[in-house]
Amino acid sequence: MEAKVIAGMGRRLKLFLGIFRDCFGRSEPREHLESYVHGQVSNLHRKSVEPIALEMGTPPRTLQEFLESAKCRPPDIGGVNRAFPEVLRPALRIRS
Repeated sequence: MEAKVIAGMGRRLKLFLGIFRDCFGRSEPREHLESYVHGQVSNLHRKSVEPIALEMGTPPRTLQEFLESAKCRPPDIGGVNRAFPEVLRPALRIRS
């Protein structure tokens, strides 16, 4: 893959995760979500919590606790609808 394509995927992923910003009342859970998702789509050999946390510079127990007990409100459907053309269509390769 070309570097330009990879960079575009990273921007789209960041925009996509922005849909879920308001689901968490604090910044820490938002950051943990971003770390976890980035770890899942990275080239790490193991996709479990510990390797992801270590790669992202987060204590493994902190990321584990986030996944076990973070309080999350449902996303704003209006925000999802507004983001669909800009974020989801290119990510899913849907043509308008």
